Amino acid sequence: MRFLSKGNIMKLTALVAGPALALLAASAPGASAAAVTTFDVDGAMFLFQTGIDIKGDVFGFWVDQSSVRHGYVRMKDGTLTKFDAPHAVDTSASGADASGNLVGDFVDGNLHKTRFYLRKIDGSFTVFDVAGNVHVTATDPHGGTVGYEPGHDSFLRKKTGKVKMFGAPNGSDTEAVAVISDGTVAGSFAPSQFPPVSSGFIRHPDKSFTVFDVAGADLTQVMGMNADGIVAGYYVVGQAHGFLRTPDGAIAPFDPSGSHLTQPTAISAKGLVAGYYKDADDVHHGFIRGVDGKFTIFDVAGAANTEPATINARGTVAGTWTDADGHTHGFVRTP
Repeated sequence: MRFLSKGNIMKLTALVAGPALALLAASAPGASAAAVTTFDVDGAMFLFQTGIDIKGDVFGFWVDQSSVRHGYVRMKDGTLTKFDAPHAVDTSASGADASGNLVGDFVDGNLHKTRFYLRKIDGSFTVFDVAGNVHVTATDPHGGTVGYEPGHDSFLRKKTGKVKMFGAPNGSDTEAVAVISDGTVAGSFAPSQFPPVSSGFIRHPDKSFTVFDVAGADLTQVMGMNADGIVAGYYVVGQAHGFLRTPDGAIAPFDPSGSHLTQPTAISAKGLVAGYYKDADDVHHGFIRGVDGKFTIFDVAGAANTEPATINARGTVAGTWTDADGHTHGFVRTP
């Protein structure tokens, strides 16, 4: 998944001189009656959530006091298992599918290079290599595993282990962030003609591409795609706004009420979108956008910022919250 990085925030800042787009959004402000459970990983300086399966098990990675990354799985019952890839001296976790298969990258202490892994639900590892300085981003048990090399092309690794590099047409910096069972891939790239800074793409199973932008946007960034081919992401017109794109090409912009920056982070199998928005006081609040377009807004009790990262088909959300001292912690919100 790709968030509003420092570089993209700088791009956004440079674009705020453009006219703002007036958007209507239905919202249900205030906390709901859903249960929120917070958690920490012992020894963690920072904590990140990158996936949640249908059972509610959460996957991610944590950073220790020596700035070394390690993976973890937190089961629905609260049991937490730390892990490292084989021979790893640094392990990250990038994305999990609905069944609990997890992909990530690690530094192999024996070979002294970055490699990649698929960790299955039984805890076993499949290690693989992709040429270039690539990042792995998402996996599907039938569609394969995708990732990208910053500034260059993306890759699709099929179930057979065969790796195919690809780039979006008439552009560069192709970043694949999602793949579904038929091999359809979604992501973003930098068009050769500026503006926009970034456009969305769909790579179909026949290897053809559909390129799209939100009308009038200076930047369109894909964050995820569900099994029905519905894409979620954000775009910039004055500030960041959310959008959904259905397979027929229809695009629906959205913002929670009072948003000064909207950051969708994930879309569920049923079309629920999780993310966060920034209010006028620069505070981040979590949201879930329902299929009816209505918003549920929530905050972790006592949090300075609440940032959902992932959502499953049952509407269970996992993410990060920051306390008053700037320390990060994990949370799970169940409907």
